[in-house]
Formats: sequence, C-alpha cells, structure tokens
Amino acid sequence: MAGQRLAIDSIGESYEVFAESVLNRIATLTRIGTKQDFGTDTYCQPRVPIAARMEAVMELCLLQVKGGRSPLTYGGLNARNQWKGHEVDWLRGLWAPLYLATVNPEYERVDLFSLWPIWWVMWQSVTPFKIELSWQGPVNDEFEYRAPTKRVVAEAEHGDRHVWAIDLGPPILSLSHQSLNDNEFRIRATEIFRYWIQVDRQTVARFHANVPLIDANFRWMTNRLPTARQELLAIDPRPGMNIDSLARALVPSLLGVGSHLQHQGNHEVFRLIPVLEWIETNGYGNLITGGLLAKLSRAQREGTSPATYL
Repeated sequence: MAGQRLAIDSIGESYEVFAESVLNRIATLTRIGTKQDFGTDTYCQPRVPIAARMEAVMELCLLQVKGGRSPLTYGGLNARNQWKGHEVDWLRGLWAPLYLATVNPEYERVDLFSLWPIWWVMWQSVTPFKIELSWQGPVNDEFEYRAPTKRVVAEAEHGDRHVWAIDLGPPILSLSHQSLNDNEFRIRATEIFRYWIQVDRQTVARFHANVPLIDANFRWMTNRLPTARQELLAIDPRPGMNIDSLARALVPSLLGVGSHLQHQGNHEVFRLIPVLEWIETNGYGNLITGGLLAKLSRAQREGTSPATYL
C-alpha cells in the first residue's frame, strides 16, 4: 500500500546492497529485480586484469544473499502444508554453480559459501523432501568436508521423505571493505573465488551430462586455496538403474576419443571396438557410432591402419 511496506523488505534490501558493495570490489554483479527473483539474487562474474588498463570477466556463478541468522532451506512444507518440490526442481535445472553470500548482523563482512554439496545430495536422491543448509564463521584452521546426513520424516508424504542436512563448513572467502583495500588480498581473493567456480562448474556440468562423478574440494581454510580434492562417485546397486542415461552420456566422449585415434592412425583405437559393439547392440548409439564401429572393425580384420577408412 502507498506509504507503507513490510520492514523485512528494507532489511533484505540492505543486506543485498551491502553484499553488492563488497563483492563489487572483485567481481561484476548483475542484481535480479525482486519481481524476477526466482531463487537467486545476483549473477556474478569475477574480474581479472588482462593489461595495464584493461580487465575482463571470467567464470559465471549465481549468488543467494542472506543476512543475520536467516536460514536457507529448499523443499519441505510451506505455511499451507504444501510440499515445495518446485524448489528442488529449480535447483536441478541450474546450469551455473550457486553460492551463498551472508552478511553478518553488524554489516562488517560478507562470507561466501559453495553450495556444491546440494548436487551430491541429488545424485543420491532424485527428489529429496527437504534440504537444510548450515554454515560456520571464518576459521584459521583447515576444515574437512563432511558428507550430508539424512533423517526420515515420518509425516512426510512427498519426495524421498528425508530431510538432508548439509554442513557447508566455514566460508571459502570472508571479505570486508577494509581487507579488500589490500591489493594483494584482493588479487588472492579473486583467484580463490575463480578456482572454486571452475571446480563447481564442472560438478554442475557433469550433473546435466548424467555423469555421477564429482571432483570436490575436500579440505580448505577461509581465504586460502583448498589443499585437498576428493572424488565422489554415485552408484545405484539396483539392476538396470541409470545404465541407459550413463551409456548415452558415454557416447559423445567415446566418439571423440575413437575418431581422434582413428584419424591419427593409432592402433590403440581397436581396443574400443568391444565398447562400441556393446553400445550398438543395446541401442545406446547415435548416427555416428555405427559407422565408426564398421570402419574400425573392417580395418582390424584387414590388418590395416585405423585411418584406412575415414
């Protein structure tokens, strides 16, 4: 109504404005208007110098800004006891890594957290009922990643009926205007941010390519590059589960490797023939796999170079 508005709107806006003022020191941000906000507040791209008077933007990520002690959850039930499954669907549809930017109650600093464990949860559950995220303050000691935990919600009638709890640990970056006045710190912060985005971007890309492997930052300290990585592989023991999508995800890489070795005349390509046969026999191939298999099989039978039939 004219002349009035909920106080919480102004508080939320102030958090976003402060976060933007700090993060603008190392990145270019494009805020999303309230009416167009479907879950993220800002598009973010770190800035890097490329010449004495020139700079460029690089990796893209998404930011969700929270202030004070405001919680962050996805899914669960709303005030009308309806399941917010659309929030989980929204997460599954993201094509850029998502980060949480928190503003402390005193408006002194902005802490950044990677939300990559959400994708690890979704490799283990197609439809988690609810995802709850918690986090810590900046630390001067190394933190080791902790696997998400889950608990059954007896009254839940939607999704997998589990609440998944994710501990994001300490922030990957803790920034203030004062700390960013130090040019060396600002450069290092940008490098750290870019490193995390590069790793997390691969996690999101593999998720959409149906490749259930995550290369995760396993050990880190606030404002320092991670010191250890971990490979996480999701496996479903039920017979036949995921085989179709995994096989189809394999085909593009298989064709890339096979065609390169074929054109280079490398006899190692003949080792791929059994895999191509399996792909074709089970109907996982495309318009190219059959041709590659036929040409390689013929060259092998005749004892000629793989490049004979291109």
